[in-house]
Amino acid sequence: MKPQQAEFIFPPASHKRDPSSSKEAEKRITRSGRRKSHADLVLALVVASPGKTATQIGERLWPDDPRGQIGKARRRLSDLKTNGDVYSRILVAEDGKKETESRWWPRNGGK
Repeated sequence: MKPQQAEFIFPPASHKRDPSSSKEAEKRITRSGRRKSHADLVLALVVASPGKTATQIGERLWPDDPRGQIGKARRRLSDLKTNGDVYSRILVAEDGKKETESRWWPRNGGK
């Protein structure tokens, strides 16, 4: 089940104060197509298994990359949120304690 996305327009991922190496890395991953392919993977997982955290998504999609898996997931979730494909919520338990990490759901079925 592959979600169909509208044309994806990537928001800037680096910030004004980031080093030039960060901006170059952003350009490389976007031009190579990995940014879109990773976003597609993340969206497909959120659609198939809603309510997961970025940590859970990263561990599932990139199990062989423990140092990068959570960062990859968080960056692509941010892209997808900006594009309007996903939204997040921090759940609160009955005792009033908030979870430490947001959970993610598809918006409009991920389409």
